Amino acid sequence: MNSKFRRWTPLFAAALMLVVIACRGGTGTGGQVSIPVFTPTVSPQICLNDDYPSDAPQFGDDSSFAYTTTETGLRIFDHVVGTGDASSPGDGVSVNYTGFLSDGCIFDTSEDRGQPTLFGLSQLVDGMEEGVGGMLVGGKRRVSIPANLAYQGAGIPGRIPANATIIFEVELVEVVPPAAAQSSATSTPGAESVNCMNDTYPADAPQFGDDASIEYTTTGTGLRIFDYEVGTGQLPGPTSGVLVKYTGFLSDGCIFDTSETRGEPTRFGLNQLIPGMTEGIGGMLVGGKRRISIPANLAYKDAGVPGVIPSNSTIIFEVELIEIIPPAGQ
Repeated sequence: MNSKFRRWTPLFAAALMLVVIACRGGTGTGGQVSIPVFTPTVSPQICLNDDYPSDAPQFGDDSSFAYTTTETGLRIFDHVVGTGDASSPGDGVSVNYTGFLSDGCIFDTSEDRGQPTLFGLSQLVDGMEEGVGGMLVGGKRRVSIPANLAYQGAGIPGRIPANATIIFEVELVEVVPPAAAQSSATSTPGAESVNCMNDTYPADAPQFGDDASIEYTTTGTGLRIFDYEVGTGQLPGPTSGVLVKYTGFLSDGCIFDTSETRGEPTRFGLNQLIPGMTEGIGGMLVGGKRRISIPANLAYKDAGVPGVIPSNSTIIFEVELIEIIPPAGQ
């Protein structure tokens, strides 16, 4: 989102070969088709296609859609125009949705949770706020969001590459007035559904205990850090690339991203990370191991990352700095 929050991303993403089994035309409602089949190269990119329910809606080749382009550059295609209520700024929206990249890699979906997901309309990335905000209840829409209306040059590590166009299939199930949406989110445990990776976290990878037991040092920005091991190598520069092993989790222990399941370190551009990670890793020496507790104002603020990080969340990272990589072109 342009001014609502910053995001972070690896410096490289999957190179995927998309084989379209069948495609749907860009008129009317279209029929069901097979989901794109692709073969990823070795990469840290997480795709959910293997877990996508076979009885859920399937989506074909994006190039076949006759999109309408708005003034902002957002592209939309209505499979079904709704006949119910329209949403207003500040409303909550209950939606069935699937988000994927142009190569077919699914990065988030409500379909594997078996129920619609409630979002605050103003908490979505700009392209989704505009795209869903223009729907009527009962509508089904494809929304193609250019990077400047989504996660820009930062992306989301392991999920969305830098400068990526992201595509959503959305069904607007219900519009929830602001007060009711807030009540639902605060009174129902787990109302803001997130995907946790704890079940797939390797048993032989580093395990992390109760965060309350960590004796943090708090910096001037409010970032909290704890060094298990101070490195003896170089200190990264402001625009360095860094090679790290890491695990990110919420204060309740929900792991939302980790390099451990990929079996290899991950590369990041230090100046492309959220402010808390830029500061936290930027103060490490190669060989160091650090826990970094990042308050929401230095992370994803009140927007969060739908399906990954709830609104106003403190996020915690365990990081090992393995190597410093010169900036591109050096």
